[in-house]
Amino acid sequence: MQNETIGIYLITERATGRDVYVGQGIVYDRWKAHRKKYPEELFDYRILLECSRTDLNFWEQHYIRVLKTHWTKGGFNQTWGGQFWPCPEEPLSPATRKKQSEAMKAYYASMTEEKKRQKSQKISEANRAREASMSEEKKRQKSQKISEVRKAREASITQEEKKERSQKWSEAAKAREASMTEEEKQKRSKALKASYTSKPEEEKRERAQKISETHKTWRASMTEEDKQKLSEARKALLASMTEEEKQKRSQKITEANRVRHASMTPEEKREWLQKLSEARKATAARKRAAKAAAIAGLEALLAS
Repeated sequence: MQNETIGIYLITERATGRDVYVGQGIVYDRWKAHRKKYPEELFDYRILLECSRTDLNFWEQHYIRVLKTHWTKGGFNQTWGGQFWPCPEEPLSPATRKKQSEAMKAYYASMTEEKKRQKSQKISEANRAREASMSEEKKRQKSQKISEVRKAREASITQEEKKERSQKWSEAAKAREASMTEEEKQKRSKALKASYTSKPEEEKRERAQKISETHKTWRASMTEEDKQKLSEARKALLASMTEEEKQKRSQKITEANRVRHASMTPEEKREWLQKLSEARKATAARKRAAKAAAIAGLEALLAS
């Protein structure tokens, strides 16, 4: 019967479309209690999932994480759900991550493209409003917590899982890019430029330094096989581009370099030029070595 449905439910703020509360139990009994605090004229109620009692804790924990309804994320849930579930700072097991991934895929697969865009827009607006209302100290604390959680999560993932995740992100980004109209792409580009130019110079330098350090760490962790694959992928990408696309790409890179150079101090510029010179010398040395090896191989072949 409908009034005995057991599962996970979601409460959404009607004015903003923001998901604010995830709960579990006999759904309609729980809704009766909630309506005193969250009246129907202001909030929408819907069932996310029907499941057995033994699965309630897992799915409640999962959806509180995914939909960010915990009070630390701006929602109304006072706990992370589940009676005996690990706290979010603890790394999840591969089996749990797989279950969450499959559940999330099923959830998004059931949504239309229009619904996905609307949800993404609402989440973005809600995040901006929440960010604007936070003090600088609160922002720093939040950033630090996020960084710590990410580090703990990264430490629990194997190299193979990281590669698989990177591939999935790349495919998702390509699919998202392909589904966007030119107008949406231009809006996104303008928004990113406006966001970057509005930041203080010190913050820009710190961001550039972090990106540089991350890139160095990533390059250092790559095997020769990975580097070879990356090089081949870049060559294939360039080969598949039209001349007009290549010109646009080159123009964007030039503009980005100009912006970055404009924000550099004289000392940073000197350091950058020195590194560029060293990189060019190293590239030239590799080419000379490869050429010499090819010539030596040819001579050995002719001699035989």
